[in-house]
Amino acid sequence: MPFLALLKLISPKEWLVVAALLALTIGGGWLYRHGEQHIEAQDKKLAAIDEKKVATVESNATTTESQNALIWKQTVSIPPVSDIGIVCHKASSSVVSSTDARKGTAANAGPDSGVGPPYDPSGAALTRGSKADAQIKYLQARIRELESEMNGAP
Repeated sequence: MPFLALLKLISPKEWLVVAALLALTIGGGWLYRHGEQHIEAQDKKLAAIDEKKVATVESNATTTESQNALIWKQTVSIPPVSDIGIVCHKASSSVVSSTDARKGTAANAGPDSGVGPPYDPSGAALTRGSKADAQIKYLQARIRELESEMNGAP
């Protein structure tokens, strides 16, 4: 009974203040909990949207990569370029005079000596150049594909 007597000493205004504080505390907790669930739901929706974007970008990247690789393989598998008859000759005015008596003999022929069979770079050089061009095109396409993948990422 002494507890009830103590409660009677508290004025009705104080009871209203305590009730208001209690209501605010409970309401704030409920809003906090509810707000947290709402934020989690929004996060899940955004994550699902981002996953769809990433899947689309990765699918496009895979398709582009396989197309680029196929084009490169087809270009490289082209048979070598045949000899088209380009012949390099050393100009007579570019011969350097030398005191070496053996200079100009076939045994001592170097790449710049002007002696020896003419060099035809057309077949091997053109084949190597076409393969290098194919690789450059492939790498440029790969760079564009990686840039679009990077720009499309969330």
